[in-house]
Amino acid sequence: MNVRIVLKNGQELDAPVEAALLLPSTLLAGMLEAEEDCGEDERILELPSVEKTAFEYVMRFLRVHAATPLQDIPKPILENSLGEIVQKEYSEFIESLPYRDLVQVMELAHFLVLDPLLRLSLARVHFILKATPLEEFKRLFLFQNDLTQEEEKELRREYLEEIKARNAHLFKLNSQGEQTSTAQP
Repeated sequence: MNVRIVLKNGQELDAPVEAALLLPSTLLAGMLEAEEDCGEDERILELPSVEKTAFEYVMRFLRVHAATPLQDIPKPILENSLGEIVQKEYSEFIESLPYRDLVQVMELAHFLVLDPLLRLSLARVHFILKATPLEEFKRLFLFQNDLTQEEEKELRREYLEEIKARNAHLFKLNSQGEQTSTAQP
């Protein structure tokens, strides 16, 4: 059975898609199930809040997923690159997305309850954050620091003191008054 997808502003995908391709999405599978009674060869699914560009990325993912299911992504992620934890076709797909599109795809995967794509996009964000220096991170996520340098230093000092107090049992002072760890390796 073929499915026509109608998106935001009445836009449609260039061609109908095979219904089986949409089944990894819990939302789309439920919509297809609800439409079973109509008895037509071609169904129409309306997603009026979804942008065409983002949905086209989802369709690219679904085509890859239909050919080769995504392997499990470990938790926590200890590897140094996405290519070490997912198949090549998945890392190439997700790493080719511009940042703004990645965010839209992640939101759409959440909306569509498309867990494999959501896990893949979150893993990509993990590696973006892991490789991003603090200043670039602040710029990327539009953080504005309205603290003076002195205020920021004071907050850091207070935070470190709180951490040390919480973990005092792990530290002791040596004969020179310097802090040493008592934690066992």
